[in-house]
Amino acid sequence: MNGLEKEYKGALKCEVRNAFSPQSKKEIADLGFQTHGLAIYDPQGHLKVKLDGHRLSEETIRDAVQSVM
Repeated sequence: MNGLEKEYKGALKCEVRNAFSPQSKKEIADLGFQTHGLAIYDPQGHLKVKLDGHRLSEETIRDAVQSVM
C-alpha cells in the first residue's frame, strides 16, 4: 500500500489498521468482511469500493484504486 500512496503522489492516502483492535473489529463487521478487507473511500468519506479478504492480489488492489481515481 505504501508504494501505491507514493505512486499517486498525494491523490491517495493509505491507512493500514490493526484488524484485531475493538474499533477495527466493529468496522470489519459493519463492512461485512470476514476478518480482513480493503475499503476505499472518496475525499468526502463515502465508501466507493470494498473487497473482502486478506490475500488480495496487487492487480486486484490496483484495479480497485484505479476505478475510483
